[in-house]
Amino acid sequence: MNSNILNALEESAFDNTISNFEKHTTNNLNNNDEIRLHIQQQDAYTALFCSSLYMRGQLLKADETVSTTAFFDKMGLLLLFDKIRYEMDGITVDRCRNPGLTALIKGHASFNQIEVIRLENVGWIEENF
Repeated sequence: MNSNILNALEESAFDNTISNFEKHTTNNLNNNDEIRLHIQQQDAYTALFCSSLYMRGQLLKADETVSTTAFFDKMGLLLLFDKIRYEMDGITVDRCRNPGLTALIKGHASFNQIEVIRLENVGWIEENF
């Protein structure tokens, strides 16, 4: 039997090694700014499911002083965006308009109590579940 032929009875072998991670930063964003991250590597496989967006900033009062009592409500950071688009090679892979509202509606319709507890670290806090 030729060893190059796929044998469906053998156990699958997976190579889960990661060669490196890259961190891209963007500073000083204003209203209606677009965040674009260009990755120029032809012979690389990217783990797109590991992508994340880390945001850091301050909540200011009308008089430009830092608020000590304000906080973001459920999915508050997603409500800052009017649309999110994921592109590869100039082709839109996924897109979402009003991602905060979309996440809220989907969450209320489908999350059970255990999933709600797991999602507290990403901003989904259900007080009266």
